[in-house]
Amino acid sequence: MNTESAEVVVIGGGSTGCSIACHVAEQGVKVRLYDQGAVGAGTTGDSPGIVRAFYHDQTLTNLAGECLHLLRQWDEESGGDCGYNPCGFLTGIPDAAVISSRKIVEANSNAVQPMSMLSPMDASAVMSDISPSELGSVIYEPLGGYCDARGTARYLASRAQRSGARIREGVRIERILMERDEVAGVETADGVVRCRIVVNAAGAWAPQLAASCNLPLPIRVTLQGLATVLVSDDIDASRCGYGERALGFYMRPHGPKSYLLGSVLASDSRPASPSDRNLPTSPTALERYVGYARARLSRFDHGRTIGSRFSIFDETPDGNPIVGRDPRVEGLWLAAGLSGHGFKFCPAFGRGIADLIVKGTTAYDFSLFSPCRSHESGAACEVPEKKETRRERITEIRGRKAPNLR
Repeated sequence: MNTESAEVVVIGGGSTGCSIACHVAEQGVKVRLYDQGAVGAGTTGDSPGIVRAFYHDQTLTNLAGECLHLLRQWDEESGGDCGYNPCGFLTGIPDAAVISSRKIVEANSNAVQPMSMLSPMDASAVMSDISPSELGSVIYEPLGGYCDARGTARYLASRAQRSGARIREGVRIERILMERDEVAGVETADGVVRCRIVVNAAGAWAPQLAASCNLPLPIRVTLQGLATVLVSDDIDASRCGYGERALGFYMRPHGPKSYLLGSVLASDSRPASPSDRNLPTSPTALERYVGYARARLSRFDHGRTIGSRFSIFDETPDGNPIVGRDPRVEGLWLAAGLSGHGFKFCPAFGRGIADLIVKGTTAYDFSLFSPCRSHESGAACEVPEKKETRRERITEIRGRKAPNLR
């Protein structure tokens, strides 16, 4: 069996994994990225790529706003193209959430990231076919929109390669190797790669990979349908995106007179295996999605589904990603359980994890995503009691003899 070496191994070639590999490599660290398929072809490739800033949580809104700004400046700062389309995005707010939503809008709206709270009647000036029924207010983000998620991942991978990273597509990681409580490397079908730091960014495969080394993660893999809907009368020239949790749907422009339309309702998702993404979607379910949108936007009154696919979600109990150092094993980092947030947060996750690995600190607030955070169903990771965790930077472990592999 062949044995190779690296300083950092990133598992998963989606937008998050590629962002991490890119930013680690750009700090002069020897990194390898592995994906069992092709870069950007898994859950990232299924993503509608919606980008926006508003969330019902201040931390999420701060981070999403930062990432949206980075994606907007992508061409200028990185020399690549993420396919950013500033079509605008509106979020429907129920009466019960108006006051709390207004506080977040007032705290975050600025010249760089404008957002405003509109009455249902005022929202019709932006989206003329919106129904005000049972709608408390609407958050309008004129710079929200969508990007090319797959193209972004591929660009990040190529940028990582230009900084010296090795990208291995079509290579499956069989397991993470450990010696006592330290990462020792990874085992692939081609052999062993010795390393002291592994980042599990394997998307829907992350919990399987974690379980293979007896480090379970509270991640549930689900399938949710995504429909392409053709409308007969495209009412708005602006064609903004729209989302509303109360009615259970989101949508964004896709092509001439067509939209990508998905559900956010738990009742429309089903437990799945990561390999189930190519299963056929149910026509009944797709018509149900159109019905959700039709209740708010009249353009869907005569909408017709012309295509569909499944999108795979890796969900945590509280709906927030697990990002940071796994306290159970020295050298293991997690960027998993992204719960549908992965693409829009990938610029910050990539930079933040790279900084933590290389420098030991980051400017981003990842406390909401901590593997040790409390939740009503238990901690994100089951941390052994009285476990002391070392906090070593990559510069502190270079030169040390690698542990024996098992």
